[in-house]
Amino acid sequence: MSFKREKCLKEFLKGEELTQGLLSLGVRIDSKFTNKKLFLPEDVLVSASIEGVEGKYRTLSLVASWCFYHFQKINVTCLINQVSKIENPVVRAFWSAMGTALSKDRRFKKLEKVYSGPRINCPGAEGFHFKKYGEDQNFINSVLKVPANGLIRIREKDTVSPSELCKINPFYKWRTIIGPSYRADMWALAENNKNTKASELARKSHGSFATAYAVLQDQRYLAAANGNSAYRSRC
Repeated sequence: MSFKREKCLKEFLKGEELTQGLLSLGVRIDSKFTNKKLFLPEDVLVSASIEGVEGKYRTLSLVASWCFYHFQKINVTCLINQVSKIENPVVRAFWSAMGTALSKDRRFKKLEKVYSGPRINCPGAEGFHFKKYGEDQNFINSVLKVPANGLIRIREKDTVSPSELCKINPFYKWRTIIGPSYRADMWALAENNKNTKASELARKSHGSFATAYAVLQDQRYLAAANGNSAYRSRC
């Protein structure tokens, strides 16, 4: 059977699973991390943005804060693939606005294109908010009109530092070493489970089978060079 690439989650994270995903990214929320499952950063961020748009507005602040302080480690291609599949235009507008806010990194210019409709108000914002507070300068040139009353609050204290995140999140660690890519995520997944097949590696990372196969092959080369037999053929 031929391999079919899955570029996004079939079902986005919700409830306790989403909470555990946010904790795995070092987001500071009042809960305890108990799940040893590896959560792909983009899976968590997009799932959280859906929750935020649906009424838990505080979650939008957590997502935005994480992105502002860790944008260099985001796989933007993976993020765009995920957001593009979402039917809710408000979610797409939020991510388009994030693309504008983070456009100093040119990778995010493409994220702006996930929404092409008229400019809209941020979820939870009313007309009187703008009259009283004006607009948030972080999103002033974006498709999302955000009031400057802290509805989407960008706070460094809402997330752990990059050095701390390297310790607790394998994806973040490998993206720091290799760069934010599917290959980096595959290294994290393969390191976590030495029996993972190439097809499973590709599916969990939303990457291609060819890249997954190459990662496992490279691991075998390194294992042989180090006399380590743990990495047997998994292709």
